[in-house]
Formats: sequence, C-alpha cells, structure tokens
Amino acid sequence: MTCRGVRGFAMLGCTVTRTRRAFRLTVLIAWMLLITYWSDQSTLPIDAPVIRVLLFDAQHRIAHLIAYGLLGLLAGWAFEGWRRATLSAIVLTAVFAATDEIHQSWVPGRKARVDDWLFDILSAALALWVWPRLRSRKPSLAAAAPLVVGAIFAVAILLISPRLSQPPDLSRASLQKISSDLIGTARDAARHVRSLASS
Repeated sequence: MTCRGVRGFAMLGCTVTRTRRAFRLTVLIAWMLLITYWSDQSTLPIDAPVIRVLLFDAQHRIAHLIAYGLLGLLAGWAFEGWRRATLSAIVLTAVFAATDEIHQSWVPGRKARVDDWLFDILSAALALWVWPRLRSRKPSLAAAAPLVVGAIFAVAILLISPRLSQPPDLSRASLQKISSDLIGTARDAARHVRSLASS
C-alpha cells in the first residue's frame, strides 16, 4: 500500500517515501528545538499567577504532557514503517527528555528532576497508546491532526515573542486580536502541513 490519498497521522501501513520521511523528521526536529528553547528559559509564561490558579498549579505537568506526548506522536509518525517504530519513538523521547533535564540543570531557576523525565516518557507512551485507539473510533480525528499539531506549534512559537507572552494590555480588544492572530497562524500552518504531506 502506498500513501497516496491517505493523509495526516492516518498513514498507518503506508510506504513512506524519502521526501515524506525527510518532512516528518524535519517536523520532529523542529518540535525538539522548540522544547529545547522553552527549557532554556528561567521563567515561563505558564508561571503567571493567573495561569497557575486557573490550572490548579498543574501547569508544568500539563505542559510536559502536551510537549512530550506530541513528541512521542511525531517520532512515531517519523519512524512509521520501521520495525518497532513505537518503541523507537519512546526510546527517542526518553533520551531527549534525559538530555533536556540535564540541560535544565544549568539554567538559572530550573533544575533537573527524575520525576519530570519519567513523566515525559509516560506522556509519550500514553499518547502512542491512545492515538491509534482514538483514531480507529473517530476517523475524522486523523483529518484534524495536522490542524491540532499546527495550532500547538503556533502557540509555542507565538509565546516566544515577548509582546505576546507578557502583553502590556489585556483588554478585550487585545485578547481578540491575539486569539485571531493565533487562529490564523494555526490555519496557515495546517494548510502548509497538508500541502507538504500531499506532495
């Protein structure tokens, strides 16, 4: 079976061409670079008091769940067609998470934690276990996957901008502008991912 006509993360059982593999590895590496960038920050936008209260002080666990769950899924997608692709994705996540924790030990205000490393591995394994089951029950999720991944990338990139991570004015108009910019960027990213995946 070839990958023609099959899109998104639904490409299970497809022969992955070199071009597609290169694209998938590029997306995986880009996500790893974003994680590394955020790990190098002494303070994070998610540490704002409003967010801490809103998420019951679980913002770091939620961030790790999303970041490393997506890392596991992207690695599984990049390694698709290889023997033991899921195991390879979990091993890559474990090694990357370990190096990320070591890296954090040198960042002022951050520290390396074994429990974070274990939670990162669990997040990847959980995502790799849940996604195929979810996709088989709701096939429409496979079509939405590029949009969701694009939105997550857009949020991670937009938060890099100091203007958006710490907006001076949180008026209704500025929040609407930020959210419309974010949605537009996510849509553009999803369209771009779909066009690259279909070529």
